[in-house]
Amino acid sequence: MVPLNQKGLFLETILNLTHKKYNEERRCTVYKIPVQQGWDPKTQRPFFMKHYACDYIGNYQGAYFEFEAKETAQEYFAWKQIRPSQHAKLQQILATKGYAFLIIYFERTNQFFFVTYQALETYILNNTQKIPLGWFQETQTELKINEELKLNYLALLDK
Repeated sequence: MVPLNQKGLFLETILNLTHKKYNEERRCTVYKIPVQQGWDPKTQRPFFMKHYACDYIGNYQGAYFEFEAKETAQEYFAWKQIRPSQHAKLQQILATKGYAFLIIYFERTNQFFFVTYQALETYILNNTQKIPLGWFQETQTELKINEELKLNYLALLDK
């Protein structure tokens, strides 16, 4: 059996557990946006339809948030992992005073990082399209899984 963290589903599973707990505790409202599938009658195959939203949307203490969950097996995060529609949406969230961020999981080091979209944008404007793990370790907040298998990122929205 292949471990869950080798299937690209590890972060999503942890976040789904986290959000279930958050919703039960009424700490915030958060939902995963499902990816819609279509059917191509010509090829007789399913395909993923494009959508504008990011992976997760929610409301915390009256403020809207939206974020992307990304995993990488490399020692860097590639900016191109964020689709153009997601860039546009995250920029729109920032413009309307909402919270726009990413939670990135580095498989090699088993580390989770909370990073604001604004911090990523600033890095990319001044550096390369590949953001090294070291930058996350030195400048961003690492999230730890607690005993309830929860990544407590809400505390960072309080700052």
